[in-house]
Amino acid sequence: MVILMVKAEAKITIPFNSSTTLRAVAKAISIDDKNQPSRKASVKTKVEKRTLKVTIKADDIPSLRATFNSHLRLILACMGVIENLKSLR
Repeated sequence: MVILMVKAEAKITIPFNSSTTLRAVAKAISIDDKNQPSRKASVKTKVEKRTLKVTIKADDIPSLRATFNSHLRLILACMGVIENLKSLR
């Protein structure tokens, strides 16, 4: 268990048109919820209706920024893969 002295926090809410895409992206990025890659930051994801809510808490601004950018890139990559797979149908 990692205990953080939170000095920085960011909340991201991403709307989705498809609940299937939302579930796939949420499942892909939720791995980091269980296995936090950094001791300086923690991430929690939550699905509400057709939105993905990501909360990032960090010790400092650079850690928050790095974790924020990493998760947004991961989400965009997941969505890109899903869109490419849809176009193959």
